[in-house]
Amino acid sequence: MFTHQDQLFLSAADSLLKLGGSAVRPNPKVGAVLVREAEIVAEGYHARYGGPHAEALALERAGELARGSTLYCTLEPCSFTAPDKHNEPCTAKIIRADVSRVVIGQLDPNSRVRGRGVEQLRRAGIEVEIAADEELSRSLWYQNARFNTAHALKRPFVRLKLAQSLDGKIATGQGDSKWITDAQARSEVHHLRSDHDAVLVGAGTVHADDPLLNVRLARKDDAVNSKQPKAVVLDALARTPLTSKLVQLRAEDLILCVADETALASLSYAESAAFHKRVDKLTAAGVHIRRVPAANKRQLSLIHVLDELYQLKIQSVMVEGGAQVITSFINAGLWDAMNLYIAPILIGGDGRGLGTLHTERISEAVQLERVETRSIGPQAVISGFRSGWFESVSRSVKEELHVYGTR
Repeated sequence: MFTHQDQLFLSAADSLLKLGGSAVRPNPKVGAVLVREAEIVAEGYHARYGGPHAEALALERAGELARGSTLYCTLEPCSFTAPDKHNEPCTAKIIRADVSRVVIGQLDPNSRVRGRGVEQLRRAGIEVEIAADEELSRSLWYQNARFNTAHALKRPFVRLKLAQSLDGKIATGQGDSKWITDAQARSEVHHLRSDHDAVLVGAGTVHADDPLLNVRLARKDDAVNSKQPKAVVLDALARTPLTSKLVQLRAEDLILCVADETALASLSYAESAAFHKRVDKLTAAGVHIRRVPAANKRQLSLIHVLDELYQLKIQSVMVEGGAQVITSFINAGLWDAMNLYIAPILIGGDGRGLGTLHTERISEAVQLERVETRSIGPQAVISGFRSGWFESVSRSVKEELHVYGTR
């Protein structure tokens, strides 16, 4: 039975989880505490990929005090071995330590664990409790949104980033968007980039802004804890210039999504020849080309784009523009969170905003949940998750709860 005391100690494990940062990727952030006679005797959290897991660290620190204790962990303990896995399964360590009870905040959406950790512990005679506090459990899911989305939906977690004026414009009528927000906001965006595996834009943004899409202005700990995100460009006809900064300076980190042969069938012989010549030159420059199905020769299938990135083990993507690309992700329902930076400026009616969202009634409008509103310098910042995100990512795990006797 999940008690109020369980809630308090699991909340303590949650506080440890928050100490984990970008260095744990592609693993989830996890916190754990060991409790005897209503007192915490050891704690741990996962600090970096390849390092000790939270449960293992807490058990090691507890030593003999682990015997007969209760282990509180924010995520179901891992239960498998694999060539790409650095650590022994935590379930084996928990069983050897003779822990009497385990309280878990969230079941693991990873198909290699999903309920099997609970099953192994119960077969060893250990009492296992799944958190009954819905808000606490939901909070844990949101804190590992990247990991949960990738494993549950088999696609990367997608965050949309927009910077706009008070009147909802993200660029002038001439396409100028540098800079709607100030240096403080841009620094925070670089910090956000450092927490994602890739940054994605459309070909139009490359032509208009010639961006690098890397991390340059983030906090000092970002440089220590994370590597540069991949740059992803949606460029159906492969028109990204060889002279662009992305090709010249980041070719090895650049993934260029172009239309596949079926989508190019409508091109003339000369257009097709020019396309293949551009692709050959970009490939020779070191750019990674990915062929993607497209509705037409200009609009790539976003679900196939995300599938390509998932196959490349990219778990999270930040979409930074332009307006057409962001609108397409929203209309396709292929996004999970949004960060909106609103600058105290007016651009006017000739400015560019998002495209058509096919909203006829207010009740049909795109909605955010778990919304946070704050300020950074003179800008207002609104962030939140797509309404229904939790239900979509937790559904696949919930469907298997009965299979492994976890409810």
